[in-house]
Amino acid sequence: PYTIADLPSPLNKYGATKLQGEIEVSHLTNRYYLIRVSWVFGLRGKTEVNFIKKLLLWSKDRDQLHIVTDQISSPSYTENVAKAVLDLIQTGRFGLYHITNSGYCSRYQWAEWVLKKIDWSGKLFPARSKDFPNSVLRPAFSALDTFPLKNILGHELPSWQEATERFLKQWFSL
Repeated sequence: PYTIADLPSPLNKYGATKLQGEIEVSHLTNRYYLIRVSWVFGLRGKTEVNFIKKLLLWSKDRDQLHIVTDQISSPSYTENVAKAVLDLIQTGRFGLYHITNSGYCSRYQWAEWVLKKIDWSGKLFPARSKDFPNSVLRPAFSALDTFPLKNILGHELPSWQEATERFLKQWFSL
């Protein structure tokens, strides 16, 4: 996984503008919290940018799903990220942080895990990113190492599996 010491190398305009924002902030002050997350999911927000919400909607309408195996990262549950940010602010330890749930997986592994949890009766097929026309180039591996967050807060965030399970319980209780 990428550490906070690794040199960023954005593949697309979105990543480049995020990096430029980090650079601008770090030049303005030394009292900042720059937070990097990946594969954000939560109950609120737009469904089209939330993989798990899309997956749940697809599973209602489709009996076959093709999910990519060649995109790997660290899911980040909004509840866990928000709490970690609040806890981090309380420490007064400014800097750059990666905040994600612990562990990493491919989109396929994540989908497989979710679909088993919801007892989906359809068929899941592995796919590759090149099978889906998309104008946005995405990194194949973008998992984030959360060091030194664990040392500062005294704990890791829950695993992506625990976070996803909590999300599913909340989603289905709505």
